[in-house]
Order: sequence, then C-alpha cells, then structure tokens
Amino acid sequence: MYSKCKSCSKKAVAGKNYCQYHIEYNSKRAKERYRKLKESGRCLTCPNPAKDGSLLCENCRGKKLDNYSENKNKGLCTQCGEKNDTNHVKCSKCHNRWADNTRKQREHRLKNGLCSYCDEPRISSCYCKEHLLKDLARTHLKNRNGFDKLDKLFENQNICPYSGKKLVLGVNTSIDHKIPKSKGGENKIENLQWVYRPVNTMKQDFMEEEFFELIKTIYKNIN
Repeated sequence: MYSKCKSCSKKAVAGKNYCQYHIEYNSKRAKERYRKLKESGRCLTCPNPAKDGSLLCENCRGKKLDNYSENKNKGLCTQCGEKNDTNHVKCSKCHNRWADNTRKQREHRLKNGLCSYCDEPRISSCYCKEHLLKDLARTHLKNRNGFDKLDKLFENQNICPYSGKKLVLGVNTSIDHKIPKSKGGENKIENLQWVYRPVNTMKQDFMEEEFFELIKTIYKNIN
C-alpha cells in the first residue's frame, strides 16, 4: 500500500491507496458512470446494448459466467482469481470488501428513506413493498418467488378478520397461520392470513376456537 495518495501528495488512508478526499471523489465518479450507463441501456464493460433485465450484454455476461465457473472449479476466488482461503466463493479479502461495501450501501439507502436492497422507497423499517413480501414469503412459504401470492392475498383481505382494523402493509401487519405450525399447520397460502400485528402476538399458537375462548374469558373477567 502507498503511504501517500496515488492522486496527490496527501497521506493515504490506512490500508488504502488514496486519501479520504480521493476515495470519496473516485466513488462519486464510479457511481455517476454506473448511473449513466444504466440509463443509456449500454453494457457496463463494452459499447454493446445490455441484455434485458441485466447490466451486461449477452457476450460479456457469458464471459463473466464462464470465468466464474472456471475459477470456482479451480478453487480460486471468483472475484480476483487468486487462491481462495475461505469456504466462500470469494477469498477473504474480496469477501470482506464486498461485505463492507454492501453494509455501507444499505446504511446509505436506509438513511435516505430507501429500501436496504434497492432504491425504491421503503414502507417498513428497512424494506420496500416487494422486498418485504419476498422476505415474508421466504419465511412463511419457504420460497421468495411466492411473494406475489402474499400480495394477492393482501389485496383480497386488507382488513384484520379478528379486530376489524384496516391493515397497512409494513406498518401494522403480520401473517398468521390459521392452523398453527405447532399443531400440524402447513406453510401454504391456504393456511395464511393477514392480521393486525398485536392480535397475532396475542394469538400465538392457539387454534381459532381456543383464541376466541381466551378473548371471551378476558372480556368476562374485566367486566
């Protein structure tokens, strides 16, 4: 590593090749270039148009996948091609750099009111609508691709069946298993329903009939 910045004579940040100013400057330039290329629909690595839904053209994407597979089969880091000293597909240096960049990117997005995974406005503490539903689908349906089923379920049932309260996705909602998993209930869309979060906390693993009996007992004792 350089003791002085590669772009000026100032002292470089410890473990880096640049001073703090040029680290931020180069980061801004890279982000601006990335944004312009993404808007233009061009491949990030060559002048050809990017493939639909990708940031690379078909040729560059094929080369990247081939290089990834080749390095992985040889036990090398899929990022830099050096010897891999971890159980991941990346070496420790590349993995740590990726994790650090991901953490900083998520912190920046959250600070600006965006989803931690994309640049869409968030509707919960850290997710946009799509990523919130994907996270819930992974938990309750064991498949992130089932998020559209949860979305349709919410469209058809946005009132809590127990309290009658209007449900606001990402604010006061929770997913309830009609038949609790502890009593044989399955992670299928037919066994799921959207409910008011405090109600679901209270229901826990009661069957619906048991829950109603509990409510009646509570009401009777306070009146």
